[in-house]
Amino acid sequence: MLEIHPQVRDEKSRVKTAKEILSGLLRIYHGPEDDPIDTNTQGLNKASLFANIPYSTGECEAVWQDLIAFETHQTCWQPHPEQLLQLWHTTLEGATADGMNLTRNFSVESLRLAIEELNAPEEMFVALMSYICRNDRSAASVALDKARTIEWVGRTIVATNMGQPGSLDAEALHTKWRNSLPENWRSDASTETMDQFCAELNIEKAKAITMKSELEAVSAPGKRPAKGRDWHERFKKTRK
Repeated sequence: MLEIHPQVRDEKSRVKTAKEILSGLLRIYHGPEDDPIDTNTQGLNKASLFANIPYSTGECEAVWQDLIAFETHQTCWQPHPEQLLQLWHTTLEGATADGMNLTRNFSVESLRLAIEELNAPEEMFVALMSYICRNDRSAASVALDKARTIEWVGRTIVATNMGQPGSLDAEALHTKWRNSLPENWRSDASTETMDQFCAELNIEKAKAITMKSELEAVSAPGKRPAKGRDWHERFKKTRK
């Protein structure tokens, strides 16, 4: 049977759609309690996951890196923002204790050795380094992408408040953002930028609430889900 799939022509929209699809297929890593070694929790491996998405391998890989996704024991995961923030703080603490300056070139291997207790899969640490380093993290010496790292830390801090009730306290989040950066980068974390992050998250929260209400409505007894929402099934059998 011939299946028709929407064509996303705008590159930005195309990337956004690919990210939504991949994120919807990934398991969320909440911490050590998510034990991928348990056969009851195993899902798709990376190759099988990419085979379920109607984009090229290169496009899937780019989105995979943006989501800081990782594969361990044949199961793919997307870290929860709280786990990413915890890993970042652990990394900063390890570097500080070892006298490493993350605003200069450093060795990823040396940084990993400086962290006494990672409390996260090694693959997750590698995925994070791949995302925030501006050169190949396998190189002998790497450097953090300053702009990307600062923005990522700010957005991740805001994302940890996604499920919190009420409005976001931008001032408190801004303070937390500054304190979560290397000291000589803290002046680059502006209140205006934090306000922007919070505004964007409030929009996303509103969209999530609306979507949840719609899903509850179509899931009520006697209701059938709208065809337009069966994106997973529509994309499931398509390859590239």
